[in-house]
Amino acid sequence: MRSPRGLLAVSGYLAGRHAPAVSVSTTGYHSLFFARAFQILAQPEPVRLQELSAPDSGILELRLERPEVKNAINWDVMRRLRSAIEKIQADATAKVVLVASSVPGAFCAGADLKVWSMYLFSLALPIPTIAVIEGVALGGGLELALSCDLRIWENAELGLPETGLAIIPGAGGTQRLPRLVGGSRAMELVFTGRRCGAAEAVMMGLANYCVPAGEAYQKALDIAREITQKGPLGIRMAKKAINQGMEVAAMSSALAVEGECYEQLLHTQDRLEALAAFAEKRKPVYTGEYLPVPPGSSALPPHPPLRSSMLGLRRLLAVSGHLSSRHATALTAPAPAHSALFVRALQILAQPGPVRLQKLSAPDSGIVELRLERPEAKNAIGKEMLQGLRSAIEEVEADAAANVVLVASSVPKVFCAGADLKALSIPTIAVVEGAAFGGGLELALSCDLRICGKDAKFSLPETGLAIIPGAGGTQRLPRIVGRSRAKEIIFTGRRFDAVEAVTMGVVNYCVPAGEAYQKALELAREINQKGPIAIKMAKKAINQGAEVDMTSALAVEAECYEQVLHTQDRLEGLAAFAEKRKPVYTGNFHPRASENHAGHTNTTPPPCRLCIWFRSAASSHSHSLATRSALPPRAEKMGKRWIPLEANPDVMNQFMWGLGVPEGDVQFCDVYGLDDELLAMVPQPVLAVLLLYPLKDEEEKEESGASGTSTAGGKDLSKKVYFTKQTVGNACGTIGVIHAIGNATSQIKLVEGSYFEKFYKQTADMDPVQRAAFLEEDDEMEDAHSVAAAAGDTDANVDVIEHFVCFSCVDGELYELDGGKSQPISHGPSSPETLLQDAAKAIKARIAENPNSLNFNVMALSKN
Repeated sequence: MRSPRGLLAVSGYLAGRHAPAVSVSTTGYHSLFFARAFQILAQPEPVRLQELSAPDSGILELRLERPEVKNAINWDVMRRLRSAIEKIQADATAKVVLVASSVPGAFCAGADLKVWSMYLFSLALPIPTIAVIEGVALGGGLELALSCDLRIWENAELGLPETGLAIIPGAGGTQRLPRLVGGSRAMELVFTGRRCGAAEAVMMGLANYCVPAGEAYQKALDIAREITQKGPLGIRMAKKAINQGMEVAAMSSALAVEGECYEQLLHTQDRLEALAAFAEKRKPVYTGEYLPVPPGSSALPPHPPLRSSMLGLRRLLAVSGHLSSRHATALTAPAPAHSALFVRALQILAQPGPVRLQKLSAPDSGIVELRLERPEAKNAIGKEMLQGLRSAIEEVEADAAANVVLVASSVPKVFCAGADLKALSIPTIAVVEGAAFGGGLELALSCDLRICGKDAKFSLPETGLAIIPGAGGTQRLPRIVGRSRAKEIIFTGRRFDAVEAVTMGVVNYCVPAGEAYQKALELAREINQKGPIAIKMAKKAINQGAEVDMTSALAVEAECYEQVLHTQDRLEGLAAFAEKRKPVYTGNFHPRASENHAGHTNTTPPPCRLCIWFRSAASSHSHSLATRSALPPRAEKMGKRWIPLEANPDVMNQFMWGLGVPEGDVQFCDVYGLDDELLAMVPQPVLAVLLLYPLKDEEEKEESGASGTSTAGGKDLSKKVYFTKQTVGNACGTIGVIHAIGNATSQIKLVEGSYFEKFYKQTADMDPVQRAAFLEEDDEMEDAHSVAAAAGDTDANVDVIEHFVCFSCVDGELYELDGGKSQPISHGPSSPETLLQDAAKAIKARIAENPNSLNFNVMALSKN
């Protein structure tokens, strides 16, 4: 009994007495209330089902007439609705249902046709339902409207106020609303319970139309009349294709649903009638009948024999029937009445259908133009054109230099009628000037972006030919404009203009007539300047991620992100940013091994995080980024060596959090550059700065040579500085973290009993050498370091020559803390507020000493 109780409860704001009637006891305070509820439930509650007469035969009207409680749902209303729906299910002549209220100023407070169908009837209504909302539609009333296919509003006020009653919408509201208006808008409406008007409902896609007071029913009736003129089997299959296709994640599965529905319409009397009526220039008379099954056969009549190259044409040609309906006939058995039409179709199919593929020259290299040039048939798809399109798509896909495809027509006032470009891995932009009907619109929908001129017209008129859009229209259109708007467009087959197209999101831009190509070319040029591999991976991540759950989608994104990390283009992008020049991308997946200044080849892959890149203007060498820390060759004298840590904030954060730094208190983050605007991006306050830099030859021979002095302007070094020597090879990353935390303990409350709390207490009175010896013998720290080293994204390499140091502010001085030095190095006055900027100056000086290297990385320890 979950559904009835939920429906009654959610309508409590209009008829709150109903919910207690099914849940509270009859004793005490509630007894009178309970009795009153049963009196109300016992009253007859009319639900009137009426079939309209000619010329509106096929239109049924389902009216709710319970004025005393503004149509609130009770058990009897539910029973009557169930009976009405069963009658509609059994009526083969029913084509459209109008759901309306006879109560002025109120629609309904409860009910959900699809929930009832699911739980009580097993099947939802197969024909379109149109909700006529005049006045208030709150809670269950809005949920009833959401369960219909289309919604017409007038002066309506709608909302889902259930959370204010400590419940949630329980008749489909939490599921249907996000599918119509998007997750974010749905959450806001459900969380706040606020009411909104009809105009906002249309803007969100919650309503198909908002009309003046008193005109909602007439508008709904007009739409119903349009639908009844279409092939009834086509309408049913269109609804099934949209609903079922939207419930599967993968586009391939959704297209399979569409294909199955489309196939069922190939064997109907209505389809033959549509083609005959088109040829005879008269209105079709549909009966909703399938073709008779031959005696002894249990299956639908088979398709006539077709060559394999023609099989792929069947759907593309049929959906373009409004431009060239004779093509569809060419693919069916040539009945005597249609023999002339069949012969003419074959003649057209035999004509060459040109598809011109052209690569633009510099400065637009990388942009490919695919032009359709078949003026005699308004670019309707024929055999030769289909083969030309397939060949062109294969050629573009095989061209590594192709970055963007413009799909345009050379035929004035028409775009195209068919094909699918979604399979291309690079962006495709449809340029629509004039008509894009049927398969032409489906071709545009298969592109990534769409630009149209102001005189463009769009339509999916297939239901008027007793079929459905069969080249992706029933699946792609709902995913772009929403299920409700897509149903209205497909059910009615109406045309819409460029302004409405851009409002609904069918096109990205609407420009003055004749300027669509130029706008598309401008977009293509913008895209062409980006990293081509990144563009391909972005398209892949968006398309594949949209077809799976969020967890899987984030995994898809991560996989695509990983693929762009190890590319020459990524290195080029960072280098160009540092040198303030335009990047020159090659689309090379594998970065070339580069020669460092010592002549050694370094093939270490770049890290997964953005790092700091600096290069002198005089530098002529490229270098791969070092990602792990190590001591210079003098570390070979050390008895113990660890695996170096990766210069990765994620690694450092997990490392220090595991040792006792509160996770919500501080964190390491990347510093993307040393200019003021990039430093401003770093979260404040900054407690310490870690620098990874390449050691020079002289630093490998002696412990001096760093910039700065060992004393603070003639003063003794502050005794408050926590400093330790390093006696373990490749431990400089850990030493850097120890210095960063150890000099910020006044601002970081370490977890009680944690490793760090005990470590700093035990080493507080030791000198730097004693601390180093303590650390060298500490198995717990060695184990923690090993875990952190293994967590990096790059392979560990103990032979790299980069080194970590820490910058901290203690007693108004900026100190460089390097475990490879004998003592801290002062860089002059500083403060907690200027620590990052002061450290940046010292780092710039370090970079100036080694201008031919890119192997620098900077991270800041910031307090949350």
